[in-house]
Amino acid sequence: MKRNFETFQEFMAGARKGRALTNSIGRKAMTLTRLQGLILQGYGQGRNDDYKPWIRVTRGNAPRKSNHVVAATNIAARPVHTLSKMEYCALRLALWLGAVEVREQFPNWPWTGSPHPMAGLDPQRDRTLPATPGLLEIAAQAGILHGSCVGAPDLPYVATTDLVIRLGAPPNDRLVFWSCKPAEVLAHPKEGPRAKQRIELDRLYASAIGAHHAVYDGTHAPGALLANLDWLEPPRSELRNETMATGRAAFAQAFNDTSANGAVEQRIRAVATSLAMELPTAQRHFRAVAWQGAIDVDLSFPIVMSRPLTTGGNQLKRALYRQLMGGTQ
Repeated sequence: MKRNFETFQEFMAGARKGRALTNSIGRKAMTLTRLQGLILQGYGQGRNDDYKPWIRVTRGNAPRKSNHVVAATNIAARPVHTLSKMEYCALRLALWLGAVEVREQFPNWPWTGSPHPMAGLDPQRDRTLPATPGLLEIAAQAGILHGSCVGAPDLPYVATTDLVIRLGAPPNDRLVFWSCKPAEVLAHPKEGPRAKQRIELDRLYASAIGAHHAVYDGTHAPGALLANLDWLEPPRSELRNETMATGRAAFAQAFNDTSANGAVEQRIRAVATSLAMELPTAQRHFRAVAWQGAIDVDLSFPIVMSRPLTTGGNQLKRALYRQLMGGTQ
């Protein structure tokens, strides 16, 4: 790379927003003007509903070997852009484990002095956040090739972390960086070494800004768990509805009072009758409280409505939290 920029401010000096851009990164040649324009147009920036991922799902970046999914979540009105089925599964797992904010395709900016990943929620805290190091500097110190844009060797590549997750409420919230890479890729004799280097840069960047880092390789959660989470997760509209929240609490208490040996469908019907609740509403509440953990069910096993629930799921959830989020819930 012939040209280095010491700071984020130096790189953006004289930049112009220009015409509206899409970011099918990797499909279109990168130029200095285009890279600056993407940054000025907010790609890779914002918080919560205002976040705009560095790479978004578009017709121009349809994958050859995987699936792109624009996914709804129950923590934000905006959709989440996942670039593989594994990233989608990781998203569903992160929400179940307690994520309150997820930023996908999050840029680890090459230059020092870029916006801190925790900035943008609390102006008072923002004033005390340390300067953010650049990934170029981190890579050089680690002896790892950073890389440049395809067709533009003078421009540093903007590396991204697949999912950046926020846990907890300010001022006690914290960040977790997840690198999503299939186990078979990491074990591949040709692809694995570079993939591990990229993951190491993710880890070093996360460490530099005080975040926990984990690798999600698709082996952590059994398929039944991921299928259950996809099915059970309540929509945002239900979680934000106070009337439904009251109904869920009453349903969970009544359901836990029924015999654990009864078939799931029979228990739901019994609760609906005892609470004078419409059966479709009771079924919706069952899915929500099972996802929330308000009833005792091990989601790593299939839920068969004609059979009793498999109980004892809290141990698995605690173990996954320790592995992927760090610490304990």
